[in-house]
Amino acid sequence: MSLRTIHLIFILAAIVLVDMFGAWAVYTNAHSHERGLLAVGILSFVAGFALAGYAIWFVRKLDRKHIE
Repeated sequence: MSLRTIHLIFILAAIVLVDMFGAWAVYTNAHSHERGLLAVGILSFVAGFALAGYAIWFVRKLDRKHIE
């Protein structure tokens, strides 16, 4: 397995985990009405989008440099 593949697996795993955590925080906020949990959930979703952007940037960079 190449370093590129391992890096992409870790990025995708991080995206899934941060989005699952965000969903948990928003779900828990719906029952407890704590604003802190809502803020943490929203920040987690923002981090998920940032990681997705990083993954796209990473793949394009490696394609430009022809790294497998």
